[in-house]
Amino acid sequence: MVFDIIQASKEMCTAEFAVNKAHNQIGGFYVQGSLVSIDAEITGNLCGKRFVMKHGNANSIDAKKPYRPYYISNNGMVNGVIYETESNGGWLKKYEFTQMQLRGMTYDLYSVALGKEGTKSLLYCGNRQIAQIDSESIVYNDLHNYRVYAVDEFSSEIAVMFAAYLYAIGPFEPGKKVKSSVTKYYSKTTNKNLLLKYNPNFIKSIVE
Repeated sequence: MVFDIIQASKEMCTAEFAVNKAHNQIGGFYVQGSLVSIDAEITGNLCGKRFVMKHGNANSIDAKKPYRPYYISNNGMVNGVIYETESNGGWLKKYEFTQMQLRGMTYDLYSVALGKEGTKSLLYCGNRQIAQIDSESIVYNDLHNYRVYAVDEFSSEIAVMFAAYLYAIGPFEPGKKVKSSVTKYYSKTTNKNLLLKYNPNFIKSIVE
């Protein structure tokens, strides 16, 4: 499954995204922030399945240094959490990544920056890659767009939630509104262990 996540708007404390497949909208999400916190609330849906993500406490999370956790709810019931964490190893080997625990399963997202090619965020369940989220290297007017390649519809749902979370804790800045700008993201990942997660042939196996 191949689809795009397109940012439709960015206001002082809100942002809105559409999820489009072959020019048809199949979902979207809305980010609501405030002037008194860097965190936000995310509400979204994909193919009729709705979710809510809210910042919460990290004390109950079984992970190494969990940072900025957002709890995931469906139909008012919390059934998962997503957060930033880091790998094991010495300071030259370890790296930061994003992890989700959802309905008894664990998903890991590794972001690899490739300069002008943009950033490839690689979604794994165990040792199996299930999706890839591509971020653009040049962003116009603070509107961020992503292309997602996923092995199936369920993996697509997980990828959308990861994309929403990464935006909320990254580019989203409550209180800031940009009318006209060009921002270039040309950084490159050098960590060898992180680079090993990237399989350039993965997207060739995805059926649109």
